[in-house]
Amino acid sequence: MSIVTKSSYINNILVGSKKIHSIFFDHSTFFDHESKLVLRELELKRNNREVKELDRVLSDLHSLNQKKIPEIEKLLNDQLSVFGEKVKLANQQAQENLNEAKKLFENRTKRNKERKKQFRKASREIENDFKKKILRIKKKEQERKKKVELKKTSKIQSQPKKENKTKPVEEKERETKELEKQEEKQEQKLDQENEKEKQENKKEEEEGDKKEEKQEQKRDQENEKDKKEEKEKTEKKTNQENESTEQK
Repeated sequence: MSIVTKSSYINNILVGSKKIHSIFFDHSTFFDHESKLVLRELELKRNNREVKELDRVLSDLHSLNQKKIPEIEKLLNDQLSVFGEKVKLANQQAQENLNEAKKLFENRTKRNKERKKQFRKASREIENDFKKKILRIKKKEQERKKKVELKKTSKIQSQPKKENKTKPVEEKERETKELEKQEEKQEQKLDQENEKEKQENKKEEEEGDKKEEKQEQKRDQENEKDKKEEKEKTEKKTNQENESTEQK
């Protein structure tokens, strides 16, 4: 072995021994590494304690929620029931108001029809009375003229020397009777028209009453049907809510 080789070998041994010495016998490095391990272990323990504490808190919260959930559900169901009852009462009140408004409108319409009918009837009666008065006035005027003519005729007939150019008394009386007959016929015709009008009005009133009665019955049936449907709907909804509550 040459001297150079021996020297290199010895140097390598020395370097290696220094490294071994630095690893195993350098106390500062060794204790520093040990302290880091201890600190890491302490940190892990602390983290484990914190994790356990968090788990406990979460478990407590979960338990509390499990206790509160039924109370919250009960409160919500109670509020829903109260709200449903309020809605039901509001719907009933609205339906009653609507029915009352319909009834008032129908009564008002009925009264207006009755007033119009009475007004037409009164107008026809006034018109017929006026026609009768005119006929009576004409009749009186004709009677007055007849008396005047009779006086003139009697006066003329009492003068035989003068030529009588007027109509004979019999012819005057005959014409007067004809006029009276015509007036009587007109009065009878008016009376017949009035009677016919009364019968038509009576018939119209009876038909209107029957029609109104049928409409009233129909409205009552519709209202009864609506009430029944509303009751069935409410009962069905209540049963569904009860079943849902029981299932929960």
